[in-house]
Amino acid sequence: MLSNTFTLMDTSEKQVFLFIENHGVSTPFGNLYISDEKGRSFSLSMENVIKKGAVDFEKVSSLDGTYILNKYIGNTGSHSTSFDASETTEADLITAEAKKSRMSRP
Repeated sequence: MLSNTFTLMDTSEKQVFLFIENHGVSTPFGNLYISDEKGRSFSLSMENVIKKGAVDFEKVSSLDGTYILNKYIGNTGSHSTSFDASETTEADLITAEAKKSRMSRP
């Protein structure tokens, strides 16, 4: 049986953000859901959010309603790189993105 756990991420914008580990607790990913204004009905906001111990979910205080999180994109093309989130550091992600942007320049 697959169990789902959740983490309440934020309620400050008159909506509820929930991170749900609905890929299984042994995977490094989950999905982020957002509620309606009453907090009763939820819809998918972002898939394949990297949890790596804790979810990297940050509110941008200077821009109302703006949040930053890490999403796993996977191998979607010839210039993409897939990561094992349990072994990947922030420096690895920055290096891979820098390589990808250099490769896409004309």
